[in-house]
Amino acid sequence: MALVTAQPGRQRPRCAAEVPAQIQLADRGEELRHGARAAFSYGATNWFPAQLGHWMAAHQAPAASITDGLIFMAVAVLLTRTIGMTAQAARIRPDAVAAPRVAVGS
Repeated sequence: MALVTAQPGRQRPRCAAEVPAQIQLADRGEELRHGARAAFSYGATNWFPAQLGHWMAAHQAPAASITDGLIFMAVAVLLTRTIGMTAQAARIRPDAVAAPRVAVGS
């Protein structure tokens, strides 16, 4: 999950993923999840098609249910991350974010 912090001079909390260089470093677990989904998709076609086909026939599951499951999983990950970052932002105390410094005219 991306780190949410208070930044002096900003009016709202900041997510570490806002910085492009940190997007790649923010969550290595995301790569693992993408890899797991890709491995399942590949495996369903090449490693265990007979077993999966037998299970789908026995449970009367249509072929679209695999795609639906992967889409549901992606939406669940998106919602979980969004809710988590919102919860982190809500825990930041308002006094932790300093007011911006305004230069007084000369």
